[in-house]
Amino acid sequence: MEIEKPITRIKLFAKLNNLSIKKFEEACDLKANVIQNAVNRKSSMSDVTLGKIKSAFPNLNMTWVLLGKEEMLLTENSNAKEKMNQDPDYKQILQMLERLDDTTLATSIQDKLFELYQNNSDLKTELLRVYQLVGNL
Repeated sequence: MEIEKPITRIKLFAKLNNLSIKKFEEACDLKANVIQNAVNRKSSMSDVTLGKIKSAFPNLNMTWVLLGKEEMLLTENSNAKEKMNQDPDYKQILQMLERLDDTTLATSIQDKLFELYQNNSDLKTELLRVYQLVGNL
């Protein structure tokens, strides 16, 4: 069963975390009744409200909140992928990989980059090294 409105998904998330709407609002540093009023009216939430919810619950998958797609909670892998996809160096590497004729090689490089992103504290250095390698192909 798909839950239609984001506010309904927020209500479900709060319930599954044993939080009353009031406690949820407090955890998110929201004004009293912001969520309760949205629940009662089945209305949308502002960007500021959504931002505060994301800050208070970083593992809450906002794709799930907004669209009802994917899982409710982010895993470590999805958090890492989200951060990695925002990295401008990684985006540039992906653009270069799209030009490769060998899709198996491109996929292998993408997998290696993800592994590096998760395991290497010197990610920028490694990404630049891979960028140089890909640039020399």
